[in-house]
Amino acid sequence: MKWVWAVVAFVAIAYLLVCASLYLSQRSLLYYPTPERQAVTADSIELAVDGETLKVWRIGNGDEAVLYFGGNAEDVSLNIEQLRWTLPHHTLYLVNYRGYGGSTGTPSEPTLLGDALLVADYVLERHASLSVIGRSLGSGVAMHIAAERPVSSLILVTPFDSIASVAAGIWPWLPIDWLVTERYDSYARAADVSAQVLVVAAGRDEVIPRRHTDRLMTALPLGTQRLNIDQANHNDLSHYPDYWIAIGTFIDQGQLHEPDSTVP
Repeated sequence: MKWVWAVVAFVAIAYLLVCASLYLSQRSLLYYPTPERQAVTADSIELAVDGETLKVWRIGNGDEAVLYFGGNAEDVSLNIEQLRWTLPHHTLYLVNYRGYGGSTGTPSEPTLLGDALLVADYVLERHASLSVIGRSLGSGVAMHIAAERPVSSLILVTPFDSIASVAAGIWPWLPIDWLVTERYDSYARAADVSAQVLVVAAGRDEVIPRRHTDRLMTALPLGTQRLNIDQANHNDLSHYPDYWIAIGTFIDQGQLHEPDSTVP
């Protein structure tokens, strides 16, 4: 019987080590900071917060503003030209998270959400209205702003219900609720959103399974619109012209031409 107990002990220790590894490494699994880019055709502003500096790209001089938050490995500056073309009458702000694109510090959920509200307040003081776009990880950040501040339009690109829910789908045999502290629980915040909302989903999303977007949709305000781009995957969604057309149309007009659209 000793060998049985030895096997049980080995399995238990291995399981605990896996749990500890996930708990300790979750931020390195979630955040992939990008280097600073120099040759960018946009102005930049620097905001001081908690001894760190946030670098934010700024484009245009319109009365209405748009805030953009990218994915966990996204260089937001790569969206500058397309956003400039899509929303020529708005002032655009593209936020580099802590540790990304010239911003100092280390990313975490508390700091990213706090920084996002600081940037939103900066923008609201200077503009007549604010729309927010959040892609992937940025959808959780954008949701937080829309739940806490007056936002006219909210666009969620490849969004999820929560990071904990996505992680539970990957590791169903782990006690995810105990282990994951970086949660970005958009499902829980959705009831606090009063903005008009557009969800843009990739039909072949290999990172955020469709069920997580579908669950989030059930919690969003009545009248939330959705665009499905069937051939797109998680990372190439913005290569499709309909993606940019939808963003421009929704922010300018407050709705798409159809309540729920599918682009093949």
